[in-house]
Amino acid sequence: MSKNRGTLAHGKSPQRPNRLTKIFVVAWASSLLLLLLGCDQAATNTPAASTNIPITAPPAETSSPTLTTTLPSTATRTPTATATNSAESPSPTTTLPATETANTIPSAAPPGSPLGTIQEVLRVRSGPGTQFAILGKLAVGLQVILLARSADGQWFEIEYPSGSDQRGWINSGFVQLTGTSEHLPTAQAPPAPTLAPTVPATATLEASNPCAPIPDQAYGTLPISSGATERPAATHPDLNLELRGFAPTNAEKALLDLQGATDPGAPQLRWLFTDKRIPPITRTYQVYAWDWNAEARGPLIDVPEVTLLALQTTPGEIIATPNAGTNIGEGYVALVLYASEKRITLKYTREDHVVNGYTLHIENVCVEPNLLALYQQMNSAKRRELPALRAGQPLGRATTSEVGIVVRDKGTFMDPRSR
Repeated sequence: MSKNRGTLAHGKSPQRPNRLTKIFVVAWASSLLLLLLGCDQAATNTPAASTNIPITAPPAETSSPTLTTTLPSTATRTPTATATNSAESPSPTTTLPATETANTIPSAAPPGSPLGTIQEVLRVRSGPGTQFAILGKLAVGLQVILLARSADGQWFEIEYPSGSDQRGWINSGFVQLTGTSEHLPTAQAPPAPTLAPTVPATATLEASNPCAPIPDQAYGTLPISSGATERPAATHPDLNLELRGFAPTNAEKALLDLQGATDPGAPQLRWLFTDKRIPPITRTYQVYAWDWNAEARGPLIDVPEVTLLALQTTPGEIIATPNAGTNIGEGYVALVLYASEKRITLKYTREDHVVNGYTLHIENVCVEPNLLALYQQMNSAKRRELPALRAGQPLGRATTSEVGIVVRDKGTFMDPRSR
């Protein structure tokens, strides 16, 4: 016998309700249905409370982030920016750039003012000259409106920072003109800062003095790996620094931690001295650029800020060959590309040019007479071979109380203050 499911339990049948009970149940159900329909109708006719959050304009900013810029004291230090915010304000997502890359046309610009396009990263100074303080830098390709020029035409006055009523000066030699600068007014330069006494802006630091030979020195030669230089070395502005010349600049006289990777193959300047000391820096200079089209001296090289360093020595002190950790053949580290009684140019490859590798110019050195004679001999023999020097080998004597040092990498003038 099958079992009942659902309403059957323990074999008992469920009780049936009587008719009155059915009517009551039907009436009760109808009332409940009407009540529910009424509630539903009321819910339909009564607007529901909105759950949407009303859109309101954001409160006006009462305190915007303040950016404080620390300008570099030298050409190679990177300006830093710090932001001061209120507790409620979000941190800014941008910082003040070290190099200005956008420019607003100044409202004070005279009609028809010429435009200038920046050709190299260019410093903006407080006056028309490298002795004036650095205000900032302009990026390559930036266009600026030229407001005035200096009396000698070598500097342009611009609006700096852009959008302000302040002024700055840039070197005209690194600006490509759109239009002409002939009608620019000549602006009166601000008073020049007071500099410590410096030597005249010539190609020598001080007058050269006689020097004695260095005993027990023998010099050899190496064949060059390139063709000989295209013009005589004495008239080549890349080999004979006297043709370019240099001028003093008011820059920091200290070794600096410069940005960028450290190259272990760079000449180590402490090897200039037999005791390998780090001498005091006495003066800083800027070398002149060379206009190859005009075959004449150009403006001072403004980037980096220092391109020639004067180091303290004793007159007659032996000056040696800086080591670069390289071997260009037979244990030699450098070739002599140019030598005279006042200066010498070393190259840390076997090429007779400055295009690749490191070049070192040393000023105020009386080249050792035997080394100078060997150079003159090789130079007269069409430069197929040139004198070669070993690390630490004496090359001459200091003629004054300081020697000048210029370092170039692939032809580019470097800041020799790098630590």
